[in-house]
Amino acid sequence: MSNITKKITLAFMAFSFLALSGSEVQAQQESAVAVVTADKITKKGAENSGDQARFPGCESESSNYSKIQCAEAKLDEFIKENLKYPSRSKSADFNGKVVKVSFIVEPTGIIHSFKIIKPDIKEYDVNALAVFEKMVESGIKWVPAEKDGGPARSNVTKSVHYDIEGRDRAYPSAGLGNDVYELVDEVPAFASCQAVGKKDREILDCTLESLDGFFKENMVYPEDALEVGLEGDINVEFIVDAKGLVRNVKILDDLGLGTSEEAFRLMLLMNDKNIGWIPGEEDGKRVNVKLNTTVHFRIDASAKPKNKLKLMDAKPVFVTEREGFDEYMESNLKYPTGEDIDPCKNGVIDVKFKVSNSGAIEITKMTDYNQLGKEFKASATKFINSTKGDWNTGYANLNQNTEYYLSIPFAPNTRTCPLARDDYKEMVAKALEGEKVAKEKANLNDGLKLMDDALRLYPADNKFRYLRGTTLYRAGRRIEGCVDLSFVNKQNKDIVVPKSCK
Repeated sequence: MSNITKKITLAFMAFSFLALSGSEVQAQQESAVAVVTADKITKKGAENSGDQARFPGCESESSNYSKIQCAEAKLDEFIKENLKYPSRSKSADFNGKVVKVSFIVEPTGIIHSFKIIKPDIKEYDVNALAVFEKMVESGIKWVPAEKDGGPARSNVTKSVHYDIEGRDRAYPSAGLGNDVYELVDEVPAFASCQAVGKKDREILDCTLESLDGFFKENMVYPEDALEVGLEGDINVEFIVDAKGLVRNVKILDDLGLGTSEEAFRLMLLMNDKNIGWIPGEEDGKRVNVKLNTTVHFRIDASAKPKNKLKLMDAKPVFVTEREGFDEYMESNLKYPTGEDIDPCKNGVIDVKFKVSNSGAIEITKMTDYNQLGKEFKASATKFINSTKGDWNTGYANLNQNTEYYLSIPFAPNTRTCPLARDDYKEMVAKALEGEKVAKEKANLNDGLKLMDDALRLYPADNKFRYLRGTTLYRAGRRIEGCVDLSFVNKQNKDIVVPKSCK
């Protein structure tokens, strides 16, 4: 196996998954991390973070930084469990809301004097305050701030988020009310980008570039983020509805320090400024289409502070890190056995799952591309559940509602199936890498080549066909894409493909 192949295989076996509603950012060095108390930041190092007041329940954490991250996650969880959504949030125009609450934490841990910063709509403000009043009623006492070696009184500010997901849980019938598409005949676009003769990929690239220009022109850099030099990218999921309005904005990455609020504001500002979105179309009808974009937070060189907070993208990490996960999967993922089991089957099962704060695993969806059967699904389920408690999710932007994808490959053993090839898992890794490479503008053909290599050896594999078909379709090469997607749909009706490909 070549070095390149080994790297690809290792990368896949370690993490061939994506976070759907919140990958996070973690500081590279704990000693360089600025300390956050709710929404306020000081310039003290993490080694001094013990002086910050925080939500209780994390005293067993090993470091002060970990205690703060854990406390923030527990506080967010409490807010989500106790926050009530006003009936006005059922409106079709609801796109979320943020209410900031300030309060005092006494040396005894008692909290009081709740106050709304910048009062706005009464129903939202009252319900936000009610969450903190619930803390008092429940007898919850905070871990107080410290000063001169003892507990001290302090002020804390916390943002209460009313989001689309919470609203939909409170009022299940209040969503868009129509289907939401990801692959459509005509992609949504800015009017200036939908020129005659342009391919979908060109239209989408033009639109995303125009969005980037809009963000740069209208961004108000958060003061706390500017103060410490926080830079980074926030991925945003949103829907352009059938009327051309931006809806259901979801922040997938939160850098903190007000950046998510600013990204949210910028997305909704498009509606306020009547940015001319042309809705997407399917079968000649305007439809709701889900899109993703990135809001880049970059500080102008002349304004950059001395203390720059360096960040890296991070995802929930298996405790033994990448190499350990590879070994763990090889040892613990079992190929089903039995008289009724075909020992020569191969295929991929995608698993969508959540990891709770306690480490428990909740599987929310499974996709069996090659219809391996219930025994293989049971094996995949057992494997995922065996990782309980082994995922490091102690980051501020992850919570138990965050969802992840993991692709699990099943390949036959050459001892039980002598005619089987021994490179299926390697080809799975290659195809997944190809999808990733193809998403980069200049590397579409390079990515397709990797997928083609996998399909040459396994031409009937639905996972490989689906990856290549969706890549071609999104790149505007619909006829070619539909060849693969139609093949997949005929083999497995559970796999969703565009109507034009059926």
